[in-house]
Amino acid sequence: MDTSDACLLRILRKELPPLPDGDAAQMKSCVLALEEEIDSLERQILVFAAVVNNLQRTLTVSKSTLALRRAVIAPIHRLPQELLVAVFQHCIPQDHTNLACLGESVRWILLRVCRSWKSVLEGAPTLWTNLVISPETRPLTQPLKKYLSLSGRHPLWVTIRDREDKPVFEDSRLGAAFWQVLSSTMHRWQRLRIYCVSTPVDDIIMYLMPLNFPMLEEVYIWVVTERADPREPSGMGRSWFKNAPRLKRAMLEFAVQRSYAWYPPSLTHMCSELEENGSMLEYALSFPNLRELIFKYEDYTNPLPSLQHHALTHLCTSGTTLRYLTLPSLKSLVIDDSRPYHTTHGYPPSAWADGVTTFIRRSKCRLEYFHILAPTLLQEKATYTELLPLVGPTLVMLNFTSDRHSHPSAIEIIRSLTRTLSSPGSLPYLEHLKVSFCSRDPQDRDTLDALVDAFATTLISRRNEKLAEQWHAPLLRKVSVDWGNNPLVSKMRTSCLDLLLCQGMEVEWVRYPDQSLTDWHTTWYDETRR
Repeated sequence: MDTSDACLLRILRKELPPLPDGDAAQMKSCVLALEEEIDSLERQILVFAAVVNNLQRTLTVSKSTLALRRAVIAPIHRLPQELLVAVFQHCIPQDHTNLACLGESVRWILLRVCRSWKSVLEGAPTLWTNLVISPETRPLTQPLKKYLSLSGRHPLWVTIRDREDKPVFEDSRLGAAFWQVLSSTMHRWQRLRIYCVSTPVDDIIMYLMPLNFPMLEEVYIWVVTERADPREPSGMGRSWFKNAPRLKRAMLEFAVQRSYAWYPPSLTHMCSELEENGSMLEYALSFPNLRELIFKYEDYTNPLPSLQHHALTHLCTSGTTLRYLTLPSLKSLVIDDSRPYHTTHGYPPSAWADGVTTFIRRSKCRLEYFHILAPTLLQEKATYTELLPLVGPTLVMLNFTSDRHSHPSAIEIIRSLTRTLSSPGSLPYLEHLKVSFCSRDPQDRDTLDALVDAFATTLISRRNEKLAEQWHAPLLRKVSVDWGNNPLVSKMRTSCLDLLLCQGMEVEWVRYPDQSLTDWHTTWYDETRR
């Protein structure tokens, strides 16, 4: 009997006659055998399904166990909590570059990554002590309360700023409750920054009234708008910081002149960037304990009397101002020419070298840090023939900025620093050299090559231990280079910097000038607090 599927299909289609009785009996036996086989297979499937389920459960447990053990040995989970806090600190933008509103802080993002990070963040109150307040169209009172609760009782750094592309504070939805919560923490404020583009600063102060700053140490106010509230009193009535007994450092910069009464009498550090007629300089030097003064953009229409100050140690100004000063305690001097009108009134930057030299001789100060941010000063021959030799016996740090017009003079200055068997080089006690070469013009290629060659020769000589021992002078410990001029930096690295770095000299890549925050020279500005 043919039992193929094709033959059986033909029988079902009536193309072939039905099976005879003998074949039908044989077919019944075949059917019974197949039914038994199928029943056996189905029972085996149930058995193997149970085995697979057991294997699947075992696999799930093994995967979970593996993930747990991998997590335990992962570097991020092996870091001590204090180190993880330091990592988080570097993830949080500095307040002067942070444009995110309070509800969009990086801290909230880190808080949602995992329970471990959440625990670290909630257990590190210093990560929550920097508040950046911006106008916002949504209520932020609850995020502010959460933020403040996580900061514990630590001192607060508060930044209040608006932006041109955002609503002003008067149009925001922060509300009275928000300002009330913020003002209730005023007794904890250690630093206050106000940056106003559109909102009158008087309006912001009114939100915070009454003002009481028992812990406030630093104030930065930068205001663009000239609008002011006419109802505000003048003179001593506008002394916002009269209840700030610990305030020492202030930078108050306004679009128009404001009352001097805004400065507290106990200042030790002051920054003034107002365009004044000289009276502000006299006022600044009236603070007996002043240690540091940044005084820019001055314009003297009338000569000033001679001014002395016996406590000032750090000064940033133009060569014009130095004509009137005698500062015997000065240690750090920054010469800047940020405004073009310094060339007026008969005392252009081209005459500053003699003026700075005369100032140092008159003051009899022992200058240790000298920053030349006025490229025109480099162009004067007297800078490297008289001025630098004058400060050489005490100077340990030199910083200068050179543009395409002053590159030839910069080359001469760098060459004068070279240490040889017959000369210790100018500035023999120099330990830190900081330079910025501002030029990308292809026509300056030969000059820049000469600059790199001189730079390499000088640095190598300054790291020569035998020459240092011969002249009883220290090795150059550190060099800082502005990385903004990439082609020039690449040449410097190839010529000497990479080699000297391997030999132990500290090489720092900097990007300056940074106009976002006043670069105070002294150490009171804490880099670990954001």
